[in-house]
Amino acid sequence: MFNRINWQALSTSLHKAGIHEKVAAAQTLQSVSQSLQEIFGKEIAKSAKPLYIKNKSLFIKIESSAAAYEIKKKEKEIIQAAQKAGCYNLRRIIFIT
Repeated sequence: MFNRINWQALSTSLHKAGIHEKVAAAQTLQSVSQSLQEIFGKEIAKSAKPLYIKNKSLFIKIESSAAAYEIKKKEKEIIQAAQKAGCYNLRRIIFIT
């Protein structure tokens, strides 16, 4: 019923449609969300929600300053995890309250 996905053709189609960067950004947000849960557990991860990426900065909505502090301490690790997953080239994390 379903055929194997031709990833090269899909990538080409995304580029032609002009949505490749948006799809990559969405994948990065998902990857970061998973990384937050793996690194910090559910308690901190549920108080932090990756919102969007702009100018190589990841914007995270944060509910507590304690969670922001913990995430900031591991910022490089979070960015590296996203990059290892083949995601967007991030440089920093910015918190939104």
